[in-house]
Amino acid sequence: MVGPGNKRRTVALGLAAAGLIFAAAWAVVDLVDRRVRMRDRPDWLTVEASLPAVVGRPFELRVTLADLAGPELIVCGLRWTAADRRITGELASAGPARETRGGEILDFRIEVREKEEMRFVSAVIYLSPTGRWQDRTRGASTELIPVRRGTEAAEVPPPRALRMSRTATPAEQAAQESRRASERRSPPVLLRLLLVVVLLSGGALCGAAAVRQSRGRTRPLLLVRLAWAGIGLILIVSGVLETFDIPDRITEWARLAFMERDIYEMRRPLQGAAAVTAAAVTAALLVFGLGAAARSRDHRWLWAVGVGVVVYLSMTLVGMTSFHPIDVLRRITVLGVSAFHAARGAGAVLALVAAAAALQKTRGTAAGG
Repeated sequence: MVGPGNKRRTVALGLAAAGLIFAAAWAVVDLVDRRVRMRDRPDWLTVEASLPAVVGRPFELRVTLADLAGPELIVCGLRWTAADRRITGELASAGPARETRGGEILDFRIEVREKEEMRFVSAVIYLSPTGRWQDRTRGASTELIPVRRGTEAAEVPPPRALRMSRTATPAEQAAQESRRASERRSPPVLLRLLLVVVLLSGGALCGAAAVRQSRGRTRPLLLVRLAWAGIGLILIVSGVLETFDIPDRITEWARLAFMERDIYEMRRPLQGAAAVTAAAVTAALLVFGLGAAARSRDHRWLWAVGVGVVVYLSMTLVGMTSFHPIDVLRRITVLGVSAFHAARGAGAVLALVAAAAALQKTRGTAAGG
């Protein structure tokens, strides 16, 4: 029997672990975010504009250039994208290339033409000795800018600085394509199918374990059966949601909603807080769950299943925040498999194995009786 002192120590240990993980996770996320921003931010220009872009009206950009080593030709144009945020093609140009030596402010006006599926535009600005995109020496693109039709357009707000990202030069682009071609990637459809099978199987085994529990009517026994049934339901619902890719769909819907309302940047603190909080809570639950599994003889496998479910759900929720540093970490692969998805799968597999072990234990107990 666990005394009050042991319970207090477990709670204190869990809270301490949660606090340490919260601080460490926040530091890692902040460091990755800063490095990614500095790496992707061009240092040779800043761009200001009034958002949103309105169909049928000129979209004006003010470009401030840093000093350049020599004369270059600068070109500015708009590209458009549909709801999936994938750049579809060129929309319009600000006119012929202009010669510049840097250290000046240039204004560009680009007519926003109608495209039926257009939801956003992005301004692309580059330097080239010939004025051709294929010969660019530097390039940058703005954040995705929401598009409004005439009936949706409101009063234009004052200009603000736009978030800019570096555009790869032809040599950098070729190197990136070569690197991507050489990377080994696991088929995402197969991985998703395996995850769905593991989740549904784990849910079914948890349901069977709930049925095979002692049928006594005391409160502890009823709670155990309810816990097995509840965890089984969570795993089955998770398997169904994974089948239809619901987590990624929710993430995409939320991203588009923020972008359309021009509050995309406002979600960054919320994303970071959600991701770090999920990591801290997960750490506390893992400490508590692993400790309980080690101490408990009768319900060890139930606690182990709970730990697996916590790992799977927490990693899924952290991924759904779509926080850019988290997305960067998600691209880290081990033997061609994303470490992020490997952790989700490990949690699901742990739940499946623990449920199978618990079911086997109940069968052995029934046979021995």
